[in-house]
Amino acid sequence: MGEVGRFPEWVEAIVFDLDGTLVETELLKARSYAKVAQELHECAPEDRLRLLQPDSDCQKTIRDVQSEKGDILHPIVAPTTMSEGQKCADRAMKVFLTNLGATSEYIARKLVDELEIEPLLKPSMERFGVEEPWKALYKLRKEMYYDTFATEKNLYESRYPEALKIVEAAHQSGIPLAVATSSSTSDAERVLNALGIRSSFKFVVGRDQVSKAKPDPEIYLKAAKLLGASPEKSFAFEDSVTGLTAGLAARMHVVAIASPFTKDSLQAQELHPQHLVAYDPAAIWKAIHVA
Repeated sequence: MGEVGRFPEWVEAIVFDLDGTLVETELLKARSYAKVAQELHECAPEDRLRLLQPDSDCQKTIRDVQSEKGDILHPIVAPTTMSEGQKCADRAMKVFLTNLGATSEYIARKLVDELEIEPLLKPSMERFGVEEPWKALYKLRKEMYYDTFATEKNLYESRYPEALKIVEAAHQSGIPLAVATSSSTSDAERVLNALGIRSSFKFVVGRDQVSKAKPDPEIYLKAAKLLGASPEKSFAFEDSVTGLTAGLAARMHVVAIASPFTKDSLQAQELHPQHLVAYDPAAIWKAIHVA
């Protein structure tokens, strides 16, 4: 086994996934969807057009409960019994976390269908000037995410320290780095800046820069090309089966770093040897040197 902190000499470049690999933004996104779903059910019909406006009664109620609970990360559960809104929030969390690695459009469409919330989104469709319910839900989620969940403090506290050590070691070794993410480029830049590691990456390739999403290899091939590296001599670090599939299709050396939300699916997959999946931080460097 190779030395911890040192990469094989043949490595020309390293490409990292972002959400779930370097930082646990997936949970923050899941909770933002859950909170939006709950509010859609629990705000009065006449308030829905003003959903998420800072001066709305619904928002004031949510802020009051947050202040009492002192916890902005979990969906608000104020009543003593499970309301329809809370049930919807729980279902939204489950749908999101069981579809990690999927595009934002796929998840938003699935949530609209499975939660049966299309009628509740009509006022928001008018507000945002969109014709499809999933687009309104996605915009509501983004507002909630940035206003409440994705603060610099929350993002930094959601980082994966061991993965960031890999970034630092590679950067110090002079290996060119890129991020290949299913998030938009602007979202990824914001997260990387919050983590204090943007300068370590030469390129950030977001979903908006490619025509096909993961598991298609396009985003990894683009990242390798930008770095001037051969995919066959590059590493890809991923946390999901979807991302793993993309890296393998790009002919890269893939190391999967399991998160609490992708552990089961990574254990069940048969595409990649299990010794190249790190289920604990100590296994990451071992996987790097046998990949």
